[in-house]
Amino acid sequence: MTKQGLQKVAKREGWSANGALSRIRDNGAGATEFHYSLLPMVAQMRLTAVDRGVVDTVNDLSSVTAEQNELWQRYDKLTDAQKQVCHERLATLNQALVLYRGGTFTKDLAMRVAATKAGVSYTTVRNWERLTHGLPENDWLAALAPAHKGCTAKADCHPQVWEYIKADYLRAERPSFAACYRRTSNIAKQNGWSPVPAAKTLKRRIEREFDAATIKMARHGRDAVKAMYPALTRTRTHFDAMEAVNIDGHKFDVFVKWEDGSVSRPMMVAIQDLYSNKFVGWRLAKSENKETVQLTIGDMVRNHGIPDKMWLDNGRAFASKWITGGARTRYRFKVRDDDPVGLLTQLNVECHWTTPYSGQSKPIERAFRDMCDDIAKHPLCEGAWTGNTIDNKPENHGSKSVPIDEFRAIVDAGIAEHNARPGRRSKVCGGKLSFDQAFAQGIEKRVLNVRKATPEQARLWLLAVETLKPRKNGEIYFMGNRYWHAELAAYAGQTITIRIDPENLHAPIHAYSQDGRYIVEVPVLEDAGFDSQDAAREHNSLRKAYVRSAVEADRLKSKIDTEEMKRLAGGVAVPVAPVPDETNVERPVFGGLTKNEKPAVAGAGEVVELTIEPTEDEFARGLKMHMRKAVNDPFAVIGSAYSADDAGFETRGDIPPHQDE
Repeated sequence: MTKQGLQKVAKREGWSANGALSRIRDNGAGATEFHYSLLPMVAQMRLTAVDRGVVDTVNDLSSVTAEQNELWQRYDKLTDAQKQVCHERLATLNQALVLYRGGTFTKDLAMRVAATKAGVSYTTVRNWERLTHGLPENDWLAALAPAHKGCTAKADCHPQVWEYIKADYLRAERPSFAACYRRTSNIAKQNGWSPVPAAKTLKRRIEREFDAATIKMARHGRDAVKAMYPALTRTRTHFDAMEAVNIDGHKFDVFVKWEDGSVSRPMMVAIQDLYSNKFVGWRLAKSENKETVQLTIGDMVRNHGIPDKMWLDNGRAFASKWITGGARTRYRFKVRDDDPVGLLTQLNVECHWTTPYSGQSKPIERAFRDMCDDIAKHPLCEGAWTGNTIDNKPENHGSKSVPIDEFRAIVDAGIAEHNARPGRRSKVCGGKLSFDQAFAQGIEKRVLNVRKATPEQARLWLLAVETLKPRKNGEIYFMGNRYWHAELAAYAGQTITIRIDPENLHAPIHAYSQDGRYIVEVPVLEDAGFDSQDAAREHNSLRKAYVRSAVEADRLKSKIDTEEMKRLAGGVAVPVAPVPDETNVERPVFGGLTKNEKPAVAGAGEVVELTIEPTEDEFARGLKMHMRKAVNDPFAVIGSAYSADDAGFETRGDIPPHQDE
């Protein structure tokens, strides 16, 4: 490509020593001229094409013929040793061609000289020249490929031998080929099957007639064949921080003791940001359930915001209608029109489902592997680690169980260290940043701000506890705590619903009426020490404020004062009882007369009104008499006092007097 490069090649190959192909220019400048045949073959072809004005077709793929394709396909199938033979043949032909084009040698003489130098016969060189006749020089290398195909004959094999060894070897039990060959040989002798080729011959035939995927499928199954296919490399750099997250559950290989005294391995539900790999929410529970998933999502939304997309495992807890109900891509359980709208659907989060039993589609699985080493094998968990498999249990297996509160602290510290560890080798961290730093930078670079939950949305992920009734003053007793708000007094004795965080029972709860309407946020009433004066003063202050508010509300309940109310009430006409018509029925007189009182005598047509003021003794005596009659003959008392013909009282002369009168 340069003058210096050409001079270096001429010096290395000794072009000046060839007097027939080199000469000193006669212009006195002392320059040396070389015949073009000394140049490499590709350079000669280009010079010839330029000199003749033809189109350079060396790199013109449209001019490639089927014959050329066949030549180069055959060349590609050769071994390295066979390709080296092609290069040696081409070098011999090129030498003969250079001698011939120099004009000193005839074509026949040039090939004899080249054959002698290569140590082959003249006929061999002539045969090589015939192979390249009519072909472009850039195809000569492929044309000079050896034509022999090697040994292609197959060893004779009885058909039943071949069928039996195939069926025996290609089984799910994966027997060794040596064992299969021994069984086949024995059965062939018993049945007179002949011939039986050697073991290596049959093994090579199986590998030749069945590809590796077919053999793997027959001996190892579908999953093994699936693993042979290269994994898809998923890049997450196109996401923004908190744009997409994935959630999954992980059961720790540690025995913990729960609050109720039971011992089991805890399940952690965790959420990971797909952009930075940071854990943005996690909770521990006895099992993977929808309540824990709901609260974990709430922790993420409360602390970091609402993501746009979420990748979920296809388990029952994540596909619950309370989590993903109403999502367009939810194909789990029976879908009904009256299904409740799930938490993620209400938050407008786009749900995606990962492939079952496919850890490659869940990046959080890689982080869980770190948890197994950093948290499950923590020194504080010594004796509580169970081992990750049945045959990998430690010597001190089951000798200890970690209290759940202590294990929660270990998990919180482990995840905090996991997020803050610098030098992460992900594409986003670049071997320098931690997950926390990458997440913070991603939040700063976001074009759209992360969506935040409103106070109304923040209550969606709290758990609902029903069938609770406030006391008369509005107090609620739940899980050993007292909650109170003045507005709950109006719901005393009624069933209400509260939403709570079961892991933070000292946080305020939210009360709902029986028909689902929000009532109020109810704070917890903390207990105080018996001798705590500060708590007493604060309690008295709050109680006085409560009483003042009630007094003020009572004062403002109406704009009409008491005097105005009395004035308005005084102008109302009092109705007068109607006077009864005259009748011949004598009115009975109950009760006896006093010693100094005489009955009034009525004149003709005159009605005498008796005004008797009974004394307390007389009333007690009459009531006592009446009760005695009721005990001895209740029907006689009723009959003597009431008549069906008249709503009033009348005398009955046919009723005998009581024996005690």
